[in-house]
Amino acid sequence: MTLKGLVKQSGPVRAIRRERYRRYFGSSKGFAMHSGVFRTFEEALAAAPSSAGFNQARSASDYADRLDRVFAYDYPVLFWLQRIFQESTSLRLLDIGGNIGVHYHAYKKFIDFPSQLKWRVAEVEEVAKAGRSHAQGMGCADLEFTTSFEDLDSTSTDIVLSAGALHYIDRPLLWDVIERAKSKPRNIILNKLPLYQGEDFVSLQNIGAGFSPLHVWNRQTFIARFEQLGYQLVDDWSVHERRFEIFDDPVRSFGPFSGLYLRQK
Repeated sequence: MTLKGLVKQSGPVRAIRRERYRRYFGSSKGFAMHSGVFRTFEEALAAAPSSAGFNQARSASDYADRLDRVFAYDYPVLFWLQRIFQESTSLRLLDIGGNIGVHYHAYKKFIDFPSQLKWRVAEVEEVAKAGRSHAQGMGCADLEFTTSFEDLDSTSTDIVLSAGALHYIDRPLLWDVIERAKSKPRNIILNKLPLYQGEDFVSLQNIGAGFSPLHVWNRQTFIARFEQLGYQLVDDWSVHERRFEIFDDPVRSFGPFSGLYLRQK
């Protein structure tokens, strides 16, 4: 290690750097940064500045620019949705954490939706309220909103989609909901997941509108949970636009994030 590196790792300098990071993380400049390793969401929230998390009207407006565009990480999702949409003219999709319908609006410009597709977004109350208002104004009769996904089964859902939201949900966890279901949705598409090779843990993120705990999962264990429920991994991809970093913790810092398509055997 260089002399500069030794100085940076010395006790007093590390303490100064850690305090500087803490202040930066807690400021408006700390958007998307992570801090802390916790066992539960409760522990993470206890260490966070006061915040309403995602359940506020601002969270809806923060994603308004995504209503008419897609990103590189959306293309694997578009590919598999188009393949699934060709199977039937009547399908039911549950979009967990889909904000005000950003995926519905953006994807509709690039792929053909089935004539009788029902797209339902599960969101927190304030965002769902904004989504209903926007959908009504746009005349989108096939776009619905709910604040729960605990009644999930194949009688209400053919496709589960969650793109960048699943790890912000404390309980219920998706695999627990599916395990309790009388019958299981056939397709699960998950995108922008923080999966890595280490042990599961909880951290805290500056989300701009406030602070939110989030899960970080072991990749093999995460996939195995769905395989135990009768799903097989059809495809996976890397999301290079997303990385996870914690100050002075290279073991728990990683990238890129992951995308998965799982289908019932």
